[in-house]
Amino acid sequence: MMAFFFIMSSCVGPFDEQDHGKFLALPVGTPFEIRLQTDTAEFDWEIAEMDTSIVKMVFQPQFKAYNKQEQASGTTSYFFQTTGKGKTAIRLEYIKENEPGSVPRKSYELLIDCRI
Repeated sequence: MMAFFFIMSSCVGPFDEQDHGKFLALPVGTPFEIRLQTDTAEFDWEIAEMDTSIVKMVFQPQFKAYNKQEQASGTTSYFFQTTGKGKTAIRLEYIKENEPGSVPRKSYELLIDCRI
């Protein structure tokens, strides 16, 4: 629990839909968060592209409902950390759950340049 608090207290972001397509220059070892709107129980965000030698997910995605009445609407947070030098894109796609290969409803991308 102490490691989680330390990593999250020094986390960069959160980055959201307004940051789609942005370029980030981050040093190796930097934790960061992407927080995206999730507005239906039928769809979910999935990682479609990411070089795991440069960036890794450090915690499972966390969903937070906007309110108790609308449990399907809220935000999903993804927690990453840069792990190696190089450039990569992190692309997430909002796809229909349990339908592999379905056309994404929308997508989100951050471009990462990880330096020492």
